[in-house]
Amino acid sequence: MSTDLERQARSERLAIYEDKHNWVLMQGAKAGIIFGIGGLIGSLAAQRYWKLYQRQSLPFKVFIGLSFPTGAFFTQTDRAAMYADRVHAAQFSITKEDEVDNANRVDTRVPQTTTEWLLKNKYTVLGYTWLSAMGVSMVYNFSRKDISMSYKIINSRMIAQTLAFAGMASLAVLAASATEEPEEKRDLHFERVISQKAN
Repeated sequence: MSTDLERQARSERLAIYEDKHNWVLMQGAKAGIIFGIGGLIGSLAAQRYWKLYQRQSLPFKVFIGLSFPTGAFFTQTDRAAMYADRVHAAQFSITKEDEVDNANRVDTRVPQTTTEWLLKNKYTVLGYTWLSAMGVSMVYNFSRKDISMSYKIINSRMIAQTLAFAGMASLAVLAASATEEPEEKRDLHFERVISQKAN
């Protein structure tokens, strides 16, 4: 009797897992289709009106065209999987949702020092460092006539990557040398479980 119940419970769990997995893949497929159509339209427009794009080889155009739906698919499936995991975990949590929202509320106070601001916004700083370095190096490399298109793109990417890695290393050193004690975070779920066990 117990083996039948275990088998039924296991098949129900597998069905729930399959439904969640299919939903996540469907979200990624929708994003991939939308961005794929957008990338195709953009590629056709560039082929018609942009001389620089017209001179590119077919493999490069295919790479550019496939990068949009591929990136959209993986990004959206990752987000959908995180959302599905949160929904699934919330079914078993004994912590109320409003308590979690209050505990995770974003700190809106203004950072006091440049170091504090840099550490709080490190990913934004790194992203803008890479983006601005890529833009400036693209302008410089495209003004040069002595190198081919592929070298212009490779040089720009390498310069941006180098500056982003240097920024990452600088922020790591800054974080390691910061003497400020990290703010202690409370785990309301853990505290509630402990208090229930104590009673």
